[in-house]
Amino acid sequence: QQSQELRSRTEQLQTQQQQLSESKQQVEQAYQRALQLDDDNQTLRRQLEQQRQWLPKLESLQQMATEQQQLAAKLTQDQRQLTEIDGELQQQRENNIHAQQQLDELRTALDQQTSLEAEQHQLTLWQQQRQRHEELERQQQQLRQQQQQLQQQLLAQRATTHAAEQQSQHLENRWYDQQALTLARTLESGKPCPVCGAIEHPSPAHNQDEELVEHPQVIAARKTFQQEQQKQQQLEQQLSHSQNRLDLVQQQLHENGEPKAPQQLDQLRQQLAAKTSHYQQQRQQLVKLNQQISEGQQRLEQLGTKQRTLAERIHQQQLQKQTADERLRMLRQEIPEDLRSAEQLQQSMSALEHQLQQNLSRQRRATEQREQLLEQLSAVASQLDSTGQQAKNVQQQHQHVEQKF
Repeated sequence: QQSQELRSRTEQLQTQQQQLSESKQQVEQAYQRALQLDDDNQTLRRQLEQQRQWLPKLESLQQMATEQQQLAAKLTQDQRQLTEIDGELQQQRENNIHAQQQLDELRTALDQQTSLEAEQHQLTLWQQQRQRHEELERQQQQLRQQQQQLQQQLLAQRATTHAAEQQSQHLENRWYDQQALTLARTLESGKPCPVCGAIEHPSPAHNQDEELVEHPQVIAARKTFQQEQQKQQQLEQQLSHSQNRLDLVQQQLHENGEPKAPQQLDQLRQQLAAKTSHYQQQRQQLVKLNQQISEGQQRLEQLGTKQRTLAERIHQQQLQKQTADERLRMLRQEIPEDLRSAEQLQQSMSALEHQLQQNLSRQRRATEQREQLLEQLSAVASQLDSTGQQAKNVQQQHQHVEQKF
């Protein structure tokens, strides 16, 4: 029974081995086809790498194309601006010529009105003389009023000063009398006087029943007198100074002379005002024309500078455009026309990456299937060897049993 089972097991394994051998042929064919994909994969990788290198170039190409369009637009704008500047320059030159002609005519007319300045100067002198006369009279009146006030103040101050002097002298005399009385109280007959040295004192000072005067009172009264005396001296100086100023003002009035009457000055001002108004209008027009010519000349210089700068910039832009055109042409030659957009290039790269991943997946699956089949064949062969060995052992056992019997 054991032999029968081993034979049945062997037959199953042989059948499985045969099936696996048949599958191996198909797997080997698929594996070989997968190996042949290596060349395709290398080609795909080279194409993908090349397109990846094109990507920054494509960005540069697009950026350069944009910059070229901007440069062309800027060049067109500058050329249009240069044309406008040329026209503005021509118009400004004509305006300057016309303004210069008007200025020359106006200067000729103004040169014929030189007497107006002399009249204006003379009227100004008369007006100043009149103003000075009125100002000096006003000062004279003020000084006379000031003198009257100072004289009144001086009279009052002299009385105050005299009263202070009398009070100071009175207090001082009383203080000396009190000092003599105090000394008299200390005199003794036969003893010398500390003041005169006399031994006899026939008429000493007597108490007069007056209020006692202290020495600080004497000093205060003397100080009050001195202060009032200073005030008096200041008023006398002010009065003298005021008199000197009054004498000076009267002398200036005499030197100023007799001015014209206000009515006469008004008439002269009206006559001169009419002349001056017309003259000022012409002067204003002259200033306006000078300013217009000056501004026109500055504008010409500015436009000339701008014209030269713009012409140089246009020249540089033309050179830049030529260089950019050449770089753009060379860059376009490196990238195929159908891949010159980022979207097209990304789609192409995605397709190459997808194809490469499919090939790698096919190779991986073919390798895994082959390895799995080989492992299965190896396992079946190992089982067949084990089963054959078991069968051989069983057969040897049978032969040994038969020999015993």
